[in-house]
Amino acid sequence: MRFLIGFIIGATVMYLFDPRQGPERREVWGERLRKGKDQAEQAVETGKHTFEEAKAKAQEVTNSARHTLESVQDEAEEAAAEAESSFEDVTEQDRVSNS
Repeated sequence: MRFLIGFIIGATVMYLFDPRQGPERREVWGERLRKGKDQAEQAVETGKHTFEEAKAKAQEVTNSARHTLESVQDEAEEAAAEAESSFEDVTEQDRVSNS
C-alpha cells in the first residue's frame, strides 16, 4: 500500500514539474482550483442567503401561529364565560321555578 501511495505522489510530482509541459499543467490546475474555490464560496453565500430566508419565514410562521393561538385562547375564554353565565341563569331559573 505504501508503494502505491508513493507511486501516485511521485507520478503527480513528475507530471506537474515536467520541464516542457509542467508550467502549463500547473497553470491549468491552478485555474481549476481557483474556479472550484470561487464556486465553493458562491455556494456558501447562497446557503447563507437561503438560511436567512428560511429563518425569516420560520419567524413569520411562528408569529402567525402565536397570534392565532392567542385569538383562539381569547375566544375559548369568552365562550367559557358565556357558558358559565348561561349555566348560572338556568340554575337560577330552575331554583325559581321549583320554589
